[in-house]
Amino acid sequence: MQERSASTFKKYLSVKYILSFSLLNYLQSAISLIVSVLLAKELGREEYGYFAYGMVYANTLFIIMQFGTDKTLVRDLVQRDQPEITISSAGWLWFMLGIVIVGMISVWAFGFAGFSSKTAIVVLICSALGFMRGMSPMPWFDYKGKANYHSSILLIDRLIFVAATLLIVFFYKNEQAIISIALAQFLARAITIFLEWKYVASTAKLTLKPVYTEIKTIARDNVWVWLGAMGNLLMTQVNQLMIDGKFGVKELALYGFAFQVIMVIRLLQQQILRLITPTIAVITHNIQTHAKQARKKLLQFCSLNILLSSCIVLPAYFIMPYFIEIVNKDFLGALPVLNVLYVWILLFGVAIIINQFLIGLRLQKFFFISTTVFGLLSLGLAEIFIEEYGSIGAAMSLLIAHSCSVLFQLFIVLRKIKKEANVAHINE
Repeated sequence: MQERSASTFKKYLSVKYILSFSLLNYLQSAISLIVSVLLAKELGREEYGYFAYGMVYANTLFIIMQFGTDKTLVRDLVQRDQPEITISSAGWLWFMLGIVIVGMISVWAFGFAGFSSKTAIVVLICSALGFMRGMSPMPWFDYKGKANYHSSILLIDRLIFVAATLLIVFFYKNEQAIISIALAQFLARAITIFLEWKYVASTAKLTLKPVYTEIKTIARDNVWVWLGAMGNLLMTQVNQLMIDGKFGVKELALYGFAFQVIMVIRLLQQQILRLITPTIAVITHNIQTHAKQARKKLLQFCSLNILLSSCIVLPAYFIMPYFIEIVNKDFLGALPVLNVLYVWILLFGVAIIINQFLIGLRLQKFFFISTTVFGLLSLGLAEIFIEEYGSIGAAMSLLIAHSCSVLFQLFIVLRKIKKEANVAHINE
């Protein structure tokens, strides 16, 4: 299985494939940036703040219902003997979690949160969007060597959304425009999630009846990763809720706009990670015989992500001040936030590579310890910094806490590789 997998995934590391894959994802990133800028320009800070607030729920729901499989499922598909049962069971796990959570959010938003009707509707639609994203069988495409095909489907999603946004903004803009835009984003994702599962159904014999033993196995194996993901939420999402609670949606709009710009780079980084995750799964499956190669690949992959990220960060750093002034001067306050997040996103490119090695080595408990401890640190820093600096403080707390988390995880990974290399040397 391991040798066949290595051969299957070798094409992912070819220059030609990386370039074509990067092009598809740069296009997605460019469209996402256009949409964010268009919304900021046409809707203003307050309405954009509602959009940013709703996206907190979309991102949070995605992370919760994926139950850590966004980081582990490719590894499991590569290393387990029955990948079709694995993808079917993962789908059932996502569905069951998602339905329950969306239902709970709906009851809370309309019954207990005290939201205005507009806020409650945006939260509900964005939660449904998070459900659709959480149902994505993306790891199956990576396992089958079809990462480019999946990126093409995601590009369709972005094209549908930008077309709908243009139509709403220029022809149907009113006080409820943000609801229409949120709904358009949900419908675009619903269409493309259908295309994704259509491909899975055509290439795998899906198990329509839940295999509860496999679902339990996936949940049990991923519980530490999932709990660790909750720590990541403390760093990346809770700070936004704190901004809204202390200063309202207008201040949140500054952080939300800056974070949407950064998400363009983050999208690229995560797509590049998709190309190398199968290789990491193969290398870490038998680390004693691949210790030297693991250290080499760790350095290469981190360098690749930093290089590609810098290709966007450096031009953005110089262009964004002029760009924002032309688009909407109300968002000039987002520039200091962006400057902090530029540094963070370069760090993030390294972090997701180290994360994948940590999980490939089945050191999930350390992932949980790292994200929980430093997530709580981020929360404490955010409480202090946001009060003092507003949205910039949220970015500062994220950068400091995540830097500590990355250094800790890197230490654990390198120590594990060294330990296994020593064991292999003794056994020779």
